[in-house]
Amino acid sequence: MKQVKKVSNKEQKQQKRAYTLEEIIDQHYTEKKQSKAPIPTGYKAIDDLTGGGLWRGFFTILAGKSGNGKTTFMEMMSLHQAFQGYKVLVISQELTKEIIAEKLLARLDLGKEKDQKSKKWIDQPSSYEKWRFFNIPKSEIEDVRIEAKRLASVVKDKLFIDDHRYTAEELAERIQTAKEEGFDIIYVDYFQIIRIDESGNESWAYNNASQTISQAVKVAKDVAVVLLSQVTDQQTQKPDPKRAKLRYAGQLLHDTSLEMIIYRDENPPQVGEEINIYLRKNRFGIAEKLVRLPFIPQIGLIGDLKVPQIQVEREEIIAMEWMKLLEDQEIFEKE
Repeated sequence: MKQVKKVSNKEQKQQKRAYTLEEIIDQHYTEKKQSKAPIPTGYKAIDDLTGGGLWRGFFTILAGKSGNGKTTFMEMMSLHQAFQGYKVLVISQELTKEIIAEKLLARLDLGKEKDQKSKKWIDQPSSYEKWRFFNIPKSEIEDVRIEAKRLASVVKDKLFIDDHRYTAEELAERIQTAKEEGFDIIYVDYFQIIRIDESGNESWAYNNASQTISQAVKVAKDVAVVLLSQVTDQQTQKPDPKRAKLRYAGQLLHDTSLEMIIYRDENPPQVGEEINIYLRKNRFGIAEKLVRLPFIPQIGLIGDLKVPQIQVEREEIIAMEWMKLLEDQEIFEKE
């Protein structure tokens, strides 16, 4: 475990001192800090309501019942942000990195489909089933791998997936190292499966975990953190985001800057379904606002996804892999 840096008495005094308004202005309004603006979610309606998106040095809670789209919405935001050049870390404590990769590839794989109303050909992501490894015939695996790398080239080195399951202390340390590695935003899916000491009171353990994570986010000022969370089953059948209760997340609710409740309508239509994002708490904008986004459940698409044009061809990927193989062989022979 990485040791925490000790703070000297002199540094503690400097941290606790008060500043004049003029000093604060000189430190605050600088060109250096312009790059630390909020990170857009990729959804204009949400960004407009939150003062620009997800704020650095704070964390956002994205909560909802199982199967209501939390992970899908996380994946969509992470792609939008990677396309814009932000460095994104997805910590998936529930799904493996391979499953997350398959789901992302389905959204990057744009095909053409005729819209039944307009009769025009539109971009349409492929089915998730196409990219599931066990659905691929053995004879086609190499071709699929090359095509997957071609699709993934649009996010280059901007999207990372970590499928380790952390304790609160380990997650706090991972947030700090992620800041040092230059990440702009971290997603954690999800809070209630963080490893805790199960020998004692579960609620108390999660409260301690909440405090540990909250403090880590405050220290890592340049990074935005999004914690996914489950909500408990409500007594009524009709979804009520105003009364939704998060499991073991009392301290998190107190410290969060933005709380988004995601839910689907009770009886969604067969065509034209929508996902509801309710901004219950919003420290940097207007709270208690509802944003409705188009949703295609068959392919897990929320809203629009404008995938950048893929510049890399299959032949280039094969050539680069051959060059890497030759370089590795040359290093091996020298050794």
